[in-house]
Amino acid sequence: MKLVQNIQDKFQGLIQASKRYPLTVLFLVVIAGLNTYLIQQETDDYINYVYSLIVGVFLSAVAQHIYERFFEKTSQRIALMGGSLLLTLLYFYTIGSSTVYDLEMTVKTSIIFLILAVAFIWVPTIKNRITFSESYLSAFKAFFTTVLFTVILYAGVGFIIFAVDQLLFSVDYKANLHSANLIISLFSPIFFLSYTPGYVTKKRRSYSNS
Repeated sequence: MKLVQNIQDKFQGLIQASKRYPLTVLFLVVIAGLNTYLIQQETDDYINYVYSLIVGVFLSAVAQHIYERFFEKTSQRIALMGGSLLLTLLYFYTIGSSTVYDLEMTVKTSIIFLILAVAFIWVPTIKNRITFSESYLSAFKAFFTTVLFTVILYAGVGFIIFAVDQLLFSVDYKANLHSANLIISLFSPIFFLSYTPGYVTKKRRSYSNS
């Protein structure tokens, strides 16, 4: 019974995270869909699209934290989401749609990821009783909890695919790639966000930590 309750709590946490970060989840869905296409086509011609979408994931998550910390109105939330979407488009047009691997672009993108990751942790602590170290430890714990559940889930799905392939009928090798894509691109980030604690805003509105 306790196991069922834990599963229900985790499922509710995923739903709450999706409501809290709608644009972020939308970006993740697009990433998962694009990765599915890339796996089927066995190509990496759209890697810059993936980079841009990941930047969008980070930007939209930071925008949500800015809204929670400094704003109250729904219109302001929509404006921040629109701003993060615009910045994502500007980033895409900056790096272009070239399929040639560019080390400089990769390094610059990695720096952007790092800056946004720090902002994701830092913004909720601005003029708040929550310190940066506490926010960092919360994100650190959420990250490793997510890694643990991701490994367990992928191992379970992989075992099922292997069993079906050995006992029932042949399974395309791409099934493992697709399952890994859905787990890593979609489930894991949302699961991580579900463990991101809510912070008090100007009206002391809070989001519960799953």
